[in-house]
Amino acid sequence: MLLPVTQAVNSICDNLLDGGAAFGPNSILNDFSVYGGPFGTHSPFNPDSLTPPQILVDGVVVGNLTVSPFLTDPVDPAALLEHLGCPVDSA
Repeated sequence: MLLPVTQAVNSICDNLLDGGAAFGPNSILNDFSVYGGPFGTHSPFNPDSLTPPQILVDGVVVGNLTVSPFLTDPVDPAALLEHLGCPVDSA
């Protein structure tokens, strides 16, 4: 679940806890996790990843959080972070 609230637990915008922290093990902003950086296996910033985070609405996949133009319904992660008003210094 993406929450645009910086203080909420698991918020993608929280730069202090796991969700959005540059050092959080599950954060897309952690360049050294499988979910972050240009080489992470599941990173939305890895154009070669075939398994980026999916975007769900009511349990239905409506898009992929990815910079890859080859996956269906791509949503640019930097654009999403900016739209939500998240700090993007590490992205």
